[in-house]
Amino acid sequence: MSTRFEIGLAFSAENPSATAENFEAFLDLVMEELANIGHAEIDLVASLAKLTARFTEEGTDEAVPDGVSPGSLSEANDFLADLRTALHAARCGTANWRMVEQSLEIHTTQSDLLPA
Repeated sequence: MSTRFEIGLAFSAENPSATAENFEAFLDLVMEELANIGHAEIDLVASLAKLTARFTEEGTDEAVPDGVSPGSLSEANDFLADLRTALHAARCGTANWRMVEQSLEIHTTQSDLLPA
């Protein structure tokens, strides 16, 4: 089993003339900052028109039968904190940031490469 962390965010632009290209450049910077702090294998799915982004990372901790181990919760907290750090480095404010229990989804999946 592997654990996947997904964080979905919606952004708002302070500048009414902001473009999809501006948002794309911002997301590129966030991804660069994540790589700089050790998260080079992040998947990003975004809607440039809606200003939304979903960041996904595969966890390294083995999940327990109920799907979430203490180690995966620690990884989830670390990923959330590192994403917030990357957003700050990209000059994005996070004043309305929610607690991890409210905004983080942890998915456990069975790999096709491992026996059931």
